[in-house]
Amino acid sequence: MRDLRESTDALDEATLSCLGHLADQDSELAEWVRAVTAHSRAVEAVVQRLETTLKITRMNAGLDPL
Repeated sequence: MRDLRESTDALDEATLSCLGHLADQDSELAEWVRAVTAHSRAVEAVVQRLETTLKITRMNAGLDPL
């Protein structure tokens, strides 16, 4: 999960540094940058929920200790 979070942060940072100054002058581009950031955070949240579900499932199946 940490790797995903770091990758998401890197994607957001790269997007903003590459397009940030242009987005300040172009409202459509600014909207796109916000959408990319929101999407990457949404993907991160889903993966985090899946990770939790997998841990619970593995514990219930006796595959992982409590």
